[in-house]
Amino acid sequence: MSSWMALSARAAPQKPGFTVVILGATSASGRVAVDVLDERIVLKPETDWSKLGEVDVVLDYVYGDAAAGLLKALPKSEREVQYIHIGSVSRDETMMLPGAILRGKRVALRGAGPGSWTMEEYAKELGGMVEIAAKLERKGVAVEAFKDVESAWGKARVGGDRIVFVSDDIIKSA
Repeated sequence: MSSWMALSARAAPQKPGFTVVILGATSASGRVAVDVLDERIVLKPETDWSKLGEVDVVLDYVYGDAAAGLLKALPKSEREVQYIHIGSVSRDETMMLPGAILRGKRVALRGAGPGSWTMEEYAKELGGMVEIAAKLERKGVAVEAFKDVESAWGKARVGGDRIVFVSDDIIKSA
């Protein structure tokens, strides 16, 4: 689970009750991250980030312009915000981030992926990940044809059915 390793191996230890923003909560990994949260505040895709309160950790599955917008909107705070880049759902591997953001706010930038932690760190966390995964509620499954990926993905909702895409031939024979 990418969010687990990001929080355990890449983020500094947090106090109980810490806040996490998940950018890309409708991505496959983002949806699993949302499932293990204690509390959820679901935001609309066109969220006005200027209303964002204090945040401890940002788990980013999107990157690009969306991430830059969120970082720009973070309020000045005495708490350090740990921004952790996990994925690039936007397919934008670049982010234009003004230097003033890094100079004017307490933001630590990190990445999280298999190359950013050791096998020992991963092995240490594996048991906890399996234990949590076993307790997750089984979601319904919606089977969609690859040819309908755009419309089906557009209907995906946090907490809704998992979408499984299959070849058009399988859909026709079912």
